[in-house]
Amino acid sequence: MEHAVVVESGPGSLLWRSASGVLVEIADDLAGVLPSSAAVGVVSVAWPRGRWAFTFRGDPLPYEAPMSVRADPALTCAMTVLAAAKQANLRAGDGVRATLGEVASLEPGYGLTTEVATGVLDVRAPSESARDAVVDAVLAQARARADRDRTRVEVDVEEVHGALTFDEVAVRTMVDVLGAVEVGSPGADRAARAARRGEPALALVLRRRDERIVRAALAAVG
Repeated sequence: MEHAVVVESGPGSLLWRSASGVLVEIADDLAGVLPSSAAVGVVSVAWPRGRWAFTFRGDPLPYEAPMSVRADPALTCAMTVLAAAKQANLRAGDGVRATLGEVASLEPGYGLTTEVATGVLDVRAPSESARDAVVDAVLAQARARADRDRTRVEVDVEEVHGALTFDEVAVRTMVDVLGAVEVGSPGADRAARAARRGEPALALVLRRRDERIVRAALAAVG
């Protein structure tokens, strides 16, 4: 790993910059994308992905107010979380990943129900059409639920991109040197961000972290 440096780190993932400047994400939290016979994979394509910020608004009332008169955005938010989970389960066979997370709520005072709830819908899929079908279904269910709950829902696009192809030369070099399989992945977010900036990048997926493989990978592109 001579002259290579770690530029980002987090649970299950490290982003290295090799001596030649190629960014290499080491991801042992994506082992599920590997064929059962493979211990090492090189991600050549990051799947289409999108993030949509949801804001749910309502009218706070005292806790003792009956449900029949409330306009509680926490309820609309909760049902939207369940809608995202349902879509992910229904489309799991197609490889779709979807969740509504980063949920937060604001109550204007003690003993009052929620005034604003927020969350982020993150969807990844092998194709843009599969991704968009999930988003459309979740949006429709969120808006329908808001009508029932007498709340309001706003949606802003945070990030949407199609399939991202990683550096072809680096991918081919690493496949040949490591004897790795070439895979697409719903993850590899650190490498994907670098690729969107126009930097040479790729991701290495390990079933088990092995420093010898990491060293060989960095040397191969360094």
